[in-house]
Amino acid sequence: MHYVIWALRLIIFLLVLLFALKNTEPVSVRFFSDVAVNNIPLIVVLLVTFFLGALFAYLLAILVRIKKNRQVSQLKSEIARLKKDVNSAKDSKYSAAASLSDKTSDSTAITKV
Repeated sequence: MHYVIWALRLIIFLLVLLFALKNTEPVSVRFFSDVAVNNIPLIVVLLVTFFLGALFAYLLAILVRIKKNRQVSQLKSEIARLKKDVNSAKDSKYSAAASLSDKTSDSTAITKV
């Protein structure tokens, strides 16, 4: 599966590269109303845009992974707490049953006397 993902990435990169190679005319890029870059090849604009988009997607994926890891650790601690509660409930149930059997044996001893 890991190789398939890398193959898809390579295919996408090659498609963008081939598209960019067909579009090499100089263009003007305007960032804001007064900031512009003139006569830059379209291939550069396309590749920079592609890499910035890939970087942005990677950073978002990292943020999502961090959030999910935090949620997993919270759920694991909750599972541990619930297991501890279940074990303490079982222990108290067994101790209550043992004390009840002790009381029953004491009461039968009293009635026999």
